[in-house]
Amino acid sequence: MDPIVSALKSASLGSQTAAEGLILGQYRFDTHHTKKADKPKFTLGNITIATGTKAPASQLAKGATRGSIIGEAINTSRDLANTPANLMTPTIVAERAREIADQADIKIEILERSDAERLGMGSYLSVTNGSHQPPKFIVMTYKNGGPRKPIALVGKGITFDTGGTSLKPPGGMESMKYDMSGAATVISAIGAIARLKLKTHVVAIAPCTENMPGGGATKPGDVVYAMDGQSIEVINTDAEGRLVLADGIAYAKKVKNAGVILDVATLTGAMSVSLGDYRIGVFCNQDNLFRQLDSVAQSTGELIWRMPIDDYYNKQIKSEVADLANTGGRLAGSITAAKFIEAFVGDNPWAHFDIAGLMSAKSDSGIHIKGSSGVPTKSLIEYVAAKSAS
Repeated sequence: MDPIVSALKSASLGSQTAAEGLILGQYRFDTHHTKKADKPKFTLGNITIATGTKAPASQLAKGATRGSIIGEAINTSRDLANTPANLMTPTIVAERAREIADQADIKIEILERSDAERLGMGSYLSVTNGSHQPPKFIVMTYKNGGPRKPIALVGKGITFDTGGTSLKPPGGMESMKYDMSGAATVISAIGAIARLKLKTHVVAIAPCTENMPGGGATKPGDVVYAMDGQSIEVINTDAEGRLVLADGIAYAKKVKNAGVILDVATLTGAMSVSLGDYRIGVFCNQDNLFRQLDSVAQSTGELIWRMPIDDYYNKQIKSEVADLANTGGRLAGSITAAKFIEAFVGDNPWAHFDIAGLMSAKSDSGIHIKGSSGVPTKSLIEYVAAKSAS
């Protein structure tokens, strides 16, 4: 690379990193404290960046602006996921998504229950039936040139997960407000992509609902039909994330004619057990796509690890009464969940991010603040940015 170009890129990256770190490090979710902690606040005007080069101010400003946009997107994702479930219902998520769309060049559609019924989204709707909160299927589209087939970002949006009829134990259930973290990341990411004015075509899809054990709730053993016509035996209503993702992906393919599909979900406790809170487990059907995602992850610090997705595991999600079962038993739980999702992907390039282990931090560590982590918001933005530049 030309040394001048390299120096300019380095200066721009330095100012971007400084701005991003400042915004992330200041974050506190104290909205509902009546007495706020006295935290020092800084602005970009307080910072001097030593670059080691005579970089033009415009280059530094460009980097700082980019870092601010990315940092704000991550914090938006954190805010959405940190907010208690009674204050972040599917309706409120849709309102927040509309606010983000209105601030950028994003078209937004909110599909209501009647729309989902008309489209045949029986998999998604099966999760909604126990809650009195109306479901919202959020679709955000940004097109500024780019490929004919959009990159689809699909995020699981379970605003509170009791497990439904297959009720979870009460211990720790309060953390299930974080079960919409996938939706939070894709909504926030497309907002940043639009603000950065990237030359690309992206659609973000967030099927949002509560999973509750109300009178109309789906029962174990029920059979439902996804938007693409596949039948599903619901063995366990607490394996609901894959049910909403199935119709999210089917919609991306059938209605939006998606190309690459990236889905993000706090999907399985098994992933937390296998990788803990350090790396995101990623299942991917194309080697080249995974290499691109891994390269981005190395640069963002949102580290990933490729998980197996052999067809051997398909036998665990076979059903005697339907095309698929929504769970494959105790063994290889993260893998069988990914195999279920893969059944709706077809030939599309696809990666599934299981962020269950990283959905929230237990304590502060540097710019990583207790509560929602906001991952992999930055990686989604940077992946799209890299594709738009190629």
